[in-house]
Amino acid sequence: MHGRPRERLPGAASAASRILAVSFSIFERSDVREVVERFSDSSRVTVVVGAGASIEAGFPSWQQLIERLLQRAARTRFADAETEDRDLWVRETLSQDGLLGAGAVVEALSREQLQAWLVEELFGGFAPDDFAPGPISRQVARLRQRLGERLTIVTSNYDDLLEQALRESGYAAKDVKSYIRQRTSVPVGSVPVTHLHGYAGRDETKGTLVLSEEHYHRMQRGSSWQEELMSERLLNSNCLFVGSSLTDPNLIRYLYGYRGERPHAALFVRQAESARLSPRVQAAREEATAERWRRCGVDAVFVDHFADLAQILHEIGLRHENPSEYRPLFERASAWITEIETSVIGVERDSDFEIGQRFLSDRLRALLERGITEAESFGADFSKEAIAASLWLATRDGTQLMSWATTDRLHRDRSTMEAVPIRAGSNWIAVEAFCRGTRFEEDRDIYASRWRYIRGLPLTPTIPGAGLLPVGCLTVTSTLPGAETMLEAMDDGVKAAFHNILVEGMLDFLSEAASPASL
Repeated sequence: MHGRPRERLPGAASAASRILAVSFSIFERSDVREVVERFSDSSRVTVVVGAGASIEAGFPSWQQLIERLLQRAARTRFADAETEDRDLWVRETLSQDGLLGAGAVVEALSREQLQAWLVEELFGGFAPDDFAPGPISRQVARLRQRLGERLTIVTSNYDDLLEQALRESGYAAKDVKSYIRQRTSVPVGSVPVTHLHGYAGRDETKGTLVLSEEHYHRMQRGSSWQEELMSERLLNSNCLFVGSSLTDPNLIRYLYGYRGERPHAALFVRQAESARLSPRVQAAREEATAERWRRCGVDAVFVDHFADLAQILHEIGLRHENPSEYRPLFERASAWITEIETSVIGVERDSDFEIGQRFLSDRLRALLERGITEAESFGADFSKEAIAASLWLATRDGTQLMSWATTDRLHRDRSTMEAVPIRAGSNWIAVEAFCRGTRFEEDRDIYASRWRYIRGLPLTPTIPGAGLLPVGCLTVTSTLPGAETMLEAMDDGVKAAFHNILVEGMLDFLSEAASPASL
C-alpha cells in the first residue's frame, strides 16, 4: 500500500524461535522490556526517526523514490527509447551503481532540476495535505508530551509528518519548529524537529534535499552541522533509532566514531523478510546485524512491523509517567482479552457462547448499518452490493487472531473455530491490518467465497490506566471487487466517517464491557 495516502481516522528467546512473534507477544521479550525501561528512565533521550515513519503514511521508500527519479530521468533524456529499454536502463543503473550512485546519475541528468524533481516524485502526484501522520509519528509526538524537553527529535526524512503529529497532539503551530541546521538554543516553549537531510513540508522546502553520493560526501568534508549534532547527541543522550535501516552512510560514520559509554538502541523492522527467509537464515542475519551494531554501542532489537515501533514508543512514555504502577503491555492486553472472552463472547459455557454470538453479531450489524446510512446521506450507494463485517481479536497469548463474530452468520460450536497465526507476510487481511496498525485492503477472488474485496481496520483502544492496547481488527467485505465497490468509491471524508462509526462504536462497546479492575 506504499505510495497511497490514507484518510485521517476522527523473557528472552532465541532469535530463531522469535521469528514469527509479533503483536503484543513481543513485549514478553527481555530485549524489548529492557529498551522500554532504559529509555523511560533516561534523563535525556534522542529519537532518530527514519523512513519507516514516512512509508507507513504512504510516502515512497528510499528505493522507490530513487526508482521514480530514474524513470523520470529516462523519460526526459531518453524520450525516443522504447519503454522496455528505459526500464532496463533503470534496473541496470540500480544494480551497478547502488542507490547513492543512482541518485548521482539522476542529479547529473536532471540539469539542475533535481530538487524540484525530488519534491514532485516524493509526493507522487498527491498534495502534501493528502498525507497524514501514521502510528510512529503520532507516538513520537505523544512521547514528547510525556518526556517534555528531555526528548530531542531528529529525522532523516524530508516530510513534515512529525510536525503535523505534534500539532495534532495539541502543540501550537507557532511552537513547532522545523530546523535544517543545529541550533545552540531554541525559543522557550518551542518543540524543534531537526531534519538532517533537508525539509520538504506542506509550507515550504528548506535547505538542500540530500539524495546523491555527492551530497553525502559533501557532508563529510570537514565538520558538518549534522556531525556535530549527532556526535553531541550520542555522547550526551540515549539515542533510539526508529524506522531506520541504518544504511545512511553518514549515520554509520557518526556511530563508528562514537567513543562514549551511553547505551543506544536501534529498532529494526523485519516486515515480510521473515516470511521469505527460513528461521535459521533469518536468525543468522539478525545475530550478525546485532553484533555489528554492538561494536558501535547500539543494541539491535528486531520487531516485525512498523506498528510494533509505535507501541514501543508508547510503552516508553507510559512507563515514564508512572514506573511503579506500570504493567507490561503483554499483561495488560492479555487481561483485557481474557475479560472480553469471558464476559462478552462467553467462551466458558456453550449457552453463554450462543448468547454472545447473537449479541455480538447484532451489535456489529447495527454499527455497519449505521455506517452505511451515514455514508449514503453523503451520496454513497450500496444498493448494488452486499457488505459484511467481522470482529477479530487476538488470542490471550498474542500469537493468533480469532474471528469471533460476523454480521452474516452465527457460530454455534466453539470447538470448530480456529484462530489464524499472526505472522509477517500473512495472507489474512485481518492479520496484515493488525500488524501494520493501519488500514489495509485487497481484492480477493477465491472460488469458495462470494466476498471479493476485504478491508481491515485495526482495533487499538486507549484504556484509562492501561494505555494503548493493540487487541484486534475489524474487517469489512464486499461482494464487488475494489474497482467497483462503494467502499473504494466513497471520497476520503465519507470513508473516514464510515470507518470511525465502525471502529469507535466497537471499541466503545468492548471497553465498556471489560472491567477496569481487570486491567
